[in-house]
Amino acid sequence: MGPPFRLLPADLHPPGVASLPVHRRLHLLEPRTRKLRGSSGERGCGTTESLLFIVGHPLSHSLSPSMHNGVIASRNLPLRYEAFDLSPGEFPDFFRVIRGGNFLGGNVT
Repeated sequence: MGPPFRLLPADLHPPGVASLPVHRRLHLLEPRTRKLRGSSGERGCGTTESLLFIVGHPLSHSLSPSMHNGVIASRNLPLRYEAFDLSPGEFPDFFRVIRGGNFLGGNVT
């Protein structure tokens, strides 16, 4: 049986971003948003939603998804922030899945 979650692949990372330290990747997001939205502020044609996440346990109290999705919606970005409430034993499968796909980033708690 596979992991109880699935991440959808997206290829919105500019070349070379994956090799940068995480703190440098964050600085690349703002200039990219203008390109992804296009000059009219609408999402670009053919763009795929990228996934951001928080993973840990418990997460029922976390305000992160609401907070981040509010900002994402206000900026009309092709992003989505999801919570994955997983026990520590499920982390290896989760990290295998995200390594195999293309995602923007996440938080571990």
